[in-house]
Amino acid sequence: MMNELTCPNCGTQIKDPRKKEIETITSELVAIKKFIEGNGSRSWKEIISDWKPTNSRFVAFLDLLGFKDMVAKNTHEGILEKFRSLSAFAQVHKRDFQAHNVFATIFSDSIIIFSKDDSNEAAGDFIFFVRHLICRAIELRLGIKGGLAFGELTVDPLNQLYFGQPLIDAYQLEEELQCYGAVLHSTAEERLASIPEKVVSKYNFTRIPTKLKKHGTIDMLNLNWYGLAITVKESHGFDIDKYLDDIQLSVSDKPRPMEYLQNTMETIAEMVKPYKEAEKRQQIPM
Repeated sequence: MMNELTCPNCGTQIKDPRKKEIETITSELVAIKKFIEGNGSRSWKEIISDWKPTNSRFVAFLDLLGFKDMVAKNTHEGILEKFRSLSAFAQVHKRDFQAHNVFATIFSDSIIIFSKDDSNEAAGDFIFFVRHLICRAIELRLGIKGGLAFGELTVDPLNQLYFGQPLIDAYQLEEELQCYGAVLHSTAEERLASIPEKVVSKYNFTRIPTKLKKHGTIDMLNLNWYGLAITVKESHGFDIDKYLDDIQLSVSDKPRPMEYLQNTMETIAEMVKPYKEAEKRQQIPM
């Protein structure tokens, strides 16, 4: 089993993502991509062909916010560059994990992510990937929100077939959510509760009063993407707060996007608490 990857250009060692020891997002992806290209890894189509089409698995349905406004105010080249960046992120991760545990696909302004199966290892890789993707989108100044669910799903990328109740559950959660980030459906929460802490850390999630479109404010388990962002901020210059400030400037004259952003800042205030408590105890959250 591979424990480290080496960037061919700079010789930098990075940890295997399955160890959950966070390195910088951007340089990590560059190193992984170069490593893969230099070692003749199988294509994602070959990897997915190993999957059982119908299986119990995790799914995340994510939506990029402000897509219509982006199209109206940006050149096609600028939009294409951002989407290619997200697509490249997904493509690299399709080929990265040794167990081939994650598949992501993009439809217009929606991103759907699946785990290979219901194994603990697949769950760890899935959560790692979704947290990173949310941070990557915000780094690109793209608002993003979504839902995570678990259960029997059919995933057949070669024939472009994706269906099952968990996909509907994740989509409906995304529709309801009124802030950046992702919330967990009860099916995902129940499955994750049975996974050992060493595989999926408790710091990946925070229960937060969450604003929903039709149901007001409800305590829900949120994927703690901001905790990842602050973990790499000082050591790697990933300035999540600046990215959020830039988004705020771009939506300051739009009531609904501003409401989403204000709700996001409220959830962030809750997400950061476990990390501050861990810092006081001199523990490093993973």
